[in-house]
Amino acid sequence: MNVIQVNPIFGPASYQVDERLAFVLMPFTDELTEIYKTFIKPTVELPEFQLVCKRADDIKSNRAIIQDIWKSICEARIIIADMSNLNPNVMYELGITHTLGKETILIYQKSEEEIKFPFDLSHIRRIEYENSATGGRKLEQELKETLEHILSPKIHA
Repeated sequence: MNVIQVNPIFGPASYQVDERLAFVLMPFTDELTEIYKTFIKPTVELPEFQLVCKRADDIKSNRAIIQDIWKSICEARIIIADMSNLNPNVMYELGITHTLGKETILIYQKSEEEIKFPFDLSHIRRIEYENSATGGRKLEQELKETLEHILSPKIHA
């Protein structure tokens, strides 16, 4: 039998999972930062969830940003990935997330042009939102419902 040895280039993966951490993967644009601060973070941090929501730019360190992202992905209980514009960095980080088997919520901003999701992600449910007050409320509601589902006690038969 062959054994796969894993040696991540970002450092060891021996981090303790923080059951309260929800880590958000998204591009750092003004528009998406506003969505993060106005809709995503407040929803994730609702008292009933008892979660802390962070993005890489919330972390203050002197390490390379990818090391902070790697550490946060490893430590997070839940990952929220904004796939708007299929940003290459977010897609790379999402691949890491899926490899680690993290609970992941995919979101994306509706655009005038249809987003062609990669085949390997096309079967996974996503939350679509618009950059408007109505779209923000829809994002809040669907994100809340998804978090409730993830955090509810699992019933095993």
